[in-house]
Amino acid sequence: FTAEELATYNGADGQPLYFAVQGEVFDVSSGASFYGPGGPYKAFAGHECARALAVMSIKPEDCNDNISDLTENQLNTLANW
Repeated sequence: FTAEELATYNGADGQPLYFAVQGEVFDVSSGASFYGPGGPYKAFAGHECARALAVMSIKPEDCNDNISDLTENQLNTLANW
């Protein structure tokens, strides 16, 4: 998936809900109450979320693949996902 392709899987207009972690795409459609519009993890849908998971964040600005400045502890957290 490209970032543009992944972005279309955000649950809008009946689309499935996908997010990625270090390039591996997960279908989280069965968790629509969590990842869909209005859900607590809605920022993840349609995005690469490696950074967000590593820093334990649900902020939209952390839903990206930039892990270059993470600490060893944060990288370990990411590895445990």
